[in-house]
Amino acid sequence: MQVPAMTDFLKLPVSDRVAVVEYVRHGLHEEAKRRGTPLRPDLPLDDGPTKIWLERMYAALADLDCSQQGFDELNAAFESYLKSRPAAEADDLRKRLRQFAETRDTLLAVIP
Repeated sequence: MQVPAMTDFLKLPVSDRVAVVEYVRHGLHEEAKRRGTPLRPDLPLDDGPTKIWLERMYAALADLDCSQQGFDELNAAFESYLKSRPAAEADDLRKRLRQFAETRDTLLAVIP
């Protein structure tokens, strides 16, 4: 994947911003592993409702037009869904979202 110039990041469609942030997040995992200080790996993800929920949450986090209220409502529904999942899976999904948001924030902070 070719990562766009940072000034172009904000012009990308939401789906492409999600892909860039995930690319960087995975790269951070690989680099930490290579340096001997691996991050907690992601659990395998099924192709069912869990994957759909994670994609929705990523899109909301990457959509600069998503209001805080809109995100909070979606997050409340996501947390309700997570109650139906095993604790380890729910924790993993929260970790992924946290890392995704932190990576997105870092990318946005370096845009001139």
